Amino acid sequence: MNTLLSWQSSLQHMLKVPGERQRMATALGLSSMTLTRWATGESNPQRSHLIRLVQVVQLQYREELLEGLEAAYPDFQSWLKDDSSEHIPSEFFAQLLDIRTTTTETLRFWRISDLILKQVLAQLDPNQLGMSITLVQC
Repeated sequence: MNTLLSWQSSLQHMLKVPGERQRMATALGLSSMTLTRWATGESNPQRSHLIRLVQVVQLQYREELLEGLEAAYPDFQSWLKDDSSEHIPSEFFAQLLDIRTTTTETLRFWRISDLILKQVLAQLDPNQLGMSITLVQC
């Protein structure tokens, strides 16, 4: 398999799975024909579409697709790194303060914990490649 086209071969393999072509097309907001053109090399997706493709691919295919994309685009990992993930938005702090002042004491810990964990996931996995966080209270 040609390494420059390995991501396309991976995509071809995924598109053969019943229902997967339509699921991916819907998730990407594209036609299924566009996915077919990418897989056959008739057209090349934009950078933003490649990043989104990695997000919508089922977990069992993601690693193979990532390897192929990294072979074809050596700086692909840097595409996935979002500079905004290094900064905590001010809206987060506003929500945190709002919860702190408007939530009853019995619910406050869990509401704040939920907000913080969602923000942590957004910061650490901005492209939704797969991460989970568990909070344990002793």
